[in-house]
Amino acid sequence: MKVDKYSEKIAKGAIIAFFGLFIAKGLTYLYTILVARLGSSKYGLITLGLTITLLLSYLAMLGMQNAITRYVAFYLGKKNKEGIKGTVASALRVILPISIIFTLLLFLLAPQIALTFFNNQELIPILRLFSLAIPSLVLSNVFIYAMVGLQNISYQVGIRDITENAVKLSLTFILIYLGYNLFGAVIAYLISVSITTILSFYFIQKKVFLLDKKIKANIFTKELLKFSFPLIFAGMFTLI
Repeated sequence: MKVDKYSEKIAKGAIIAFFGLFIAKGLTYLYTILVARLGSSKYGLITLGLTITLLLSYLAMLGMQNAITRYVAFYLGKKNKEGIKGTVASALRVILPISIIFTLLLFLLAPQIALTFFNNQELIPILRLFSLAIPSLVLSNVFIYAMVGLQNISYQVGIRDITENAVKLSLTFILIYLGYNLFGAVIAYLISVSITTILSFYFIQKKVFLLDKKIKANIFTKELLKFSFPLIFAGMFTLI
């Protein structure tokens, strides 16, 4: 009976993930078509800026995505709220400062990166705008992977796959239509990522009670880092 229950849960999660991925790919395709209409050079600038930003946000995560999901699921099985809260708090204690450092570095070194590696001065303001997305990307990753550990794949699908992509597509269309063109597309991305962070925090707060001082977080940062460190390089090759 218990096996049937878990099988049903796995099947339900797989179906939700499949349809979420299908919708996300469709929205991403429409977004790509929309941005490409700005011209190949401007589309290239957005692609470069976004790629560098995603790379830095991934590095800032220190490979903790799987570690967060693993330990949250582990403590969920033990019904240990302090452990679940401690997993999220331990990850944030390390990851958030690093994301802020990477944001400052990308913002300040944007001229050197744009001119030295790409010989394109137009890339400088794009990199500086995209740098502001790094903390939001990192925070939303922590919260969403924690939700996956809580066996709530629907939140990842609803927030990141559907809502973020739908907001990004809609805002990009509106801002381009209003004449903001390249910068409008970047600003639309920043707003959509910020919305993802706010929504993911709202739902994880309801489940984990991050702001509830009555539940003491069990901090184990070193253990998380020990588990996640080997995964940094494996994921890095995939991203490249």
